Amino acid sequence: MYLRQNMLNEATHALRRNGRTPRVALYLCTRSYDPDPAEQFDLLYAVASQRGMRAGAEFTDGNGPTAIAQRTGLLKALEQVRQGFVDGLLCPAFEHISPHLDEYERVLRTTAHRRWFVALSDPETTAGL
Repeated sequence: MYLRQNMLNEATHALRRNGRTPRVALYLCTRSYDPDPAEQFDLLYAVASQRGMRAGAEFTDGNGPTAIAQRTGLLKALEQVRQGFVDGLLCPAFEHISPHLDEYERVLRTTAHRRWFVALSDPETTAGL
């Protein structure tokens, strides 16, 4: 949680100091019992707007979390960041990236190393971690 928050704060403050609005790709990993993805994306657009971010393309993977290497939506979203089309990702919760904390942390460390960020509409807490 602290790694992600620090990374998000540093990246967005640096962008704003340089007169840029942070840009985010929206990402969902859906399961059969999740709400309609369109509704979830609408919520993410609203969160981006509230936080002063500009939302870019939408990416999704279905059927619940699988290995990151097999999640084409997440890989495409990260490619958008790598190519500079967006500055980071916005997801509903950390489980959309990975429900496995070690894998989630690896993604965060990779994005932090490259000065990207991950924003969550429902931030993780330390409860139960």
